[in-house]
Amino acid sequence: MRNQPEWNEERIEKAMNAGKEKYVTLTATIPVFLGYFTAWVDDEGKLNFRDDIYGHDKKLADHLFSSK
Repeated sequence: MRNQPEWNEERIEKAMNAGKEKYVTLTATIPVFLGYFTAWVDDEGKLNFRDDIYGHDKKLADHLFSSK
């Protein structure tokens, strides 16, 4: 929102704390990366993993750790 002068620091802060969603159309396209992980932390703080039946973990690892 750097190049959208109507979105100054005060207006951004107000929108962030409004308690409801606010959709804003950006003037510049930015890349967005969504991550999927078959892991979670349980109530005891222990990290848990399960088999990824959809194969998303491998696709993510291939993308993150490729040498391209």
